[in-house]
Amino acid sequence: VFTSDATEGVVMYPSSVIFTHQNWNIAQPVFIKGMYDDQIDGDKAYNISFSYVTEGTPGAQKKSNDPSFSRYHFKYPIQSVELINYDSMSNTTNGTSNGLVIVLAPDSLDYTTEAGGVVELLLTLQAQPNWLAETVVFNVFTSDATEGVVMYPSSVIFTHQNWNIAQPVFIKGMYDDQIDGDKAYNISFSYVTEGTPGAQKKSNDPSFSRYHFKYPIQSVELINYDSMSNTTNGTSNGLVIVLAPDSLDYTTEAGGVVELLLTLQAQPNWLAETVVFNVFTSDAT
Repeated sequence: VFTSDATEGVVMYPSSVIFTHQNWNIAQPVFIKGMYDDQIDGDKAYNISFSYVTEGTPGAQKKSNDPSFSRYHFKYPIQSVELINYDSMSNTTNGTSNGLVIVLAPDSLDYTTEAGGVVELLLTLQAQPNWLAETVVFNVFTSDATEGVVMYPSSVIFTHQNWNIAQPVFIKGMYDDQIDGDKAYNISFSYVTEGTPGAQKKSNDPSFSRYHFKYPIQSVELINYDSMSNTTNGTSNGLVIVLAPDSLDYTTEAGGVVELLLTLQAQPNWLAETVVFNVFTSDAT
């Protein structure tokens, strides 16, 4: 058994197949492995061929001596199977390319707030890492740390064991005391091609290469709702003041009393223990 191009595919084992009267109809396996190179040379065809052995060769138990395989004084023709070795460096559609899949967690907000609202993103890979790779690593960063920050983790590491298990990333909105409106920002994921402090390993998967360019940065746009604005997105809160049903709606110099009832528009943010209002008059006379 031999290959026409050992730079594309090689015979792992066995190098020869022997049939007898006992095993002639029992399937004998032959394993072929694709070979890696760092060139963008496209998908390549090659042949795995099987030549009938008419002479004794080192390693063979015996030469073939079956006259049924002789053909008009010509030896039995070589039979071949054509295979294709898909190029892991090309942006092909044959399933060897890979990518990062980013979705919103089912129970997550799809926005952050200046009050500290948190978004949970879930990350997986489209496919298992290339067999040459130990890890696939993405760093996580924000485009505007004044609006939203990456709580944790700062990098996500995929392996052959966890590539299809969702890895969570938590994003928190940041507060400011400005009425600057609702602001959009990006959470981005960059493929790590070099070892960096804090990363267990660099990424080493050729499936993430694209025409000599590194894997493109992927981003998710989020909005950080402004806690100082009178927004209608449901994330702002406020004090609701109403007159008690049995109360006067005025006071008198004779000491008439008004009863006001206070509630909040919404439950306090999870970051807060209490919400306190001081009560005062504009004219104590």
